[in-house]
Amino acid sequence: MIKVEKYYPSDNADFRGIPFIEAWPPLSRAIIGNLMESRIRFSENERTHSADLRLQYAYRLMDFFIPLDNQIDFAQKLWNLICFGYKARATANLDPTDSFKNLCAAIEAQQVKPGKTPHFRDSIWSAFLVGTPGTGKTSTPLALLNRLADTLLQHTQYPGTYQCLFIHVRVPAKAKGKSLAEAVFEELRGMATQVGLPLPYGLEKKPSTLPEFESAIRVLAQKLNVGLIILDELQHLYARTGGMDQDSMKFLTEFLSMLELPVLFIGTWDSIPLTGLEMRLARRVTAPCTGYFSKMGNDIEFETFLRLILRYQFTHKTTIITQELINAFYFHTQGIQDLVVKLLVLCQLEAIITEEEEITPALVLSSGEEHMRVLAPAVRMLREGRHEHDPDIWDLEPTDFADYVRRFSAAISARRRYAKGRLLPTDLAMRTSHEQTTAAVADALQVLGVSDEADARAIATAALEVQPGSSAAEIVVSTIQDAVKVPAGPRPTTSRDKRKQEAVGEAFQLLDDLDLRKIAYSTAKNHGNHAQAFAKMGLLKILHEDIPC
Repeated sequence: MIKVEKYYPSDNADFRGIPFIEAWPPLSRAIIGNLMESRIRFSENERTHSADLRLQYAYRLMDFFIPLDNQIDFAQKLWNLICFGYKARATANLDPTDSFKNLCAAIEAQQVKPGKTPHFRDSIWSAFLVGTPGTGKTSTPLALLNRLADTLLQHTQYPGTYQCLFIHVRVPAKAKGKSLAEAVFEELRGMATQVGLPLPYGLEKKPSTLPEFESAIRVLAQKLNVGLIILDELQHLYARTGGMDQDSMKFLTEFLSMLELPVLFIGTWDSIPLTGLEMRLARRVTAPCTGYFSKMGNDIEFETFLRLILRYQFTHKTTIITQELINAFYFHTQGIQDLVVKLLVLCQLEAIITEEEEITPALVLSSGEEHMRVLAPAVRMLREGRHEHDPDIWDLEPTDFADYVRRFSAAISARRRYAKGRLLPTDLAMRTSHEQTTAAVADALQVLGVSDEADARAIATAALEVQPGSSAAEIVVSTIQDAVKVPAGPRPTTSRDKRKQEAVGEAFQLLDDLDLRKIAYSTAKNHGNHAQAFAKMGLLKILHEDIPC
């Protein structure tokens, strides 16, 4: 609990006298940017520490966050929206009796002034933030709001007055309107219970219907003076069929109207159609605080970001930042901030464990080849021309990074022990068995005439890496089977993807002109007659009745 005992007069006269805004000094864009930064602990001396310590230090990078210009811009707009919401509710809470008396006196004196009551605005504007996974959609608002107040505030000058600056709710997968409302309610109930505020329906009972949840949310949000509700992972509400659960849509639209406080919707690109499904929702998110976060291009912005994060190196050797290094990082991350950080963590771990102690372009490329296909399968598709707005390329969620790093570190450590000859008894037994199997496979391949001695040894070694633990006989059989396999030929596609159609066409063109598959494909593509096409190439004879059978 944070006890607020001092207030800072706002530079904006519209916000003066509102404690929920003046609990903080005025926030400029530059201050907001500084508040959002989370630079990690680092000193050059730490690079001389033991490998075990430096492997631990590398994990600090996972807390790194330096906001880009567009992220600072959005955070500033969001803070302004929160202040605007508090102002609107403060105006609505004025004594109606005094307002009525003042109005009558003004009419009597024929000195009626323009009113302050909004006419077009029937609810507080909301915010909408969508973009590519890994570009800081969730990190951006939380970087600012968690820094300002990550817990409840108690305004000591106003007895019994509490303030919850924001709540963050992740939309449950396959959420319906009621389950979404319940998630919001549970967050608010936890806050209210913390300070002993009375709960709607009491301590033991909770709402059971969607209208009851909506009513309880409104009551708790008012008691807690909530500044913002963040609904994250909005795409969970959207069905790929182009529809959405009607209860969810009803909840969202009516929720905004009755709640009277800003709501921030966060989602990936496939959540954009949500706003077009309901005019009331589209109108409310068509506001100044709408943001679209995309990946960085391979330009000065990406280079600047990479230089900032490369300050935190725990290897003995300092990396020289060249265009080749920049290109290597971009090739395997495509300018997505989260992936740049993760790739740097993996590169540092490998450089330290293998005792190479330097991050080189070659290391970045090899690490990216090994890890990015697991952590972010979409990167390859982005390189090949798929647009980041395409929701299909983000279907596969990246592997849990912390768990992945632990398993990777263990594997690299085992490889280092083997390479350095620091073998445990079990390692020695494994090496003996490995060598015996490799020799047996190589001898068998030579007897069968598959290869000469050098090639047989190379084939055996590679095969055993793919099939560890297999017997020599099993490896020989699979190797011969692989050698006689005929590569599958191209197949026609029904895809409407122009790039895929062109790739299939090129594959058919590489076939021999007399290949039946090529003739059939070309004929179908040109809407021709297959019989005539085969006959023209001399591959089809027409039978006549006078030919003896």
